[in-house]
Amino acid sequence: MLSLQSRTVATSLGLGDSAFHLLERRDGVSVTLGPYAHFFDRPGRSVCKWTGAKTVPRQSPHPLPQRSRIMNELALLARLLFGGGDVRINMIAAQNRQIEVLLTAGDNNVVECIDLARLAREGAPPLLLLQPSYLCSSATISLTSVACDASTMSWARALYVYRAEPPQDL
Repeated sequence: MLSLQSRTVATSLGLGDSAFHLLERRDGVSVTLGPYAHFFDRPGRSVCKWTGAKTVPRQSPHPLPQRSRIMNELALLARLLFGGGDVRINMIAAQNRQIEVLLTAGDNNVVECIDLARLAREGAPPLLLLQPSYLCSSATISLTSVACDASTMSWARALYVYRAEPPQDL
């Protein structure tokens, strides 16, 4: 059984607020959601069976561009064949009260919390993630699937990676 780190969390989060906490051995994350807050998670990673929580599958963590029907079909084909196209992941949302969701990384995997807003302020380039490595993100992260160039493909060993960055309006 996983035990949580000792942490100092406000007993009550505001509307739309969320807090992420690493588990003791960094093998998972505990996410506390305030009322009407949400976050995004890879399918099959969360344990969220509490009343007051809703899982909405196949959502995009950022607004999708307007495209013609044929371009939408090509994006679907790219996702199915190569892992690219639009990012579609689960959205876990709290309804009218605060809840806590436990996310596990799986055996022999380690979780790392990364503050993308701080990295952006320091001038770092967007973070590139392998698609299997992505666990969860707050609702304030822009997560897009981008085709790899030759140098990225050499370490990713994939045709597409996720690019995570704070939205441009932050």
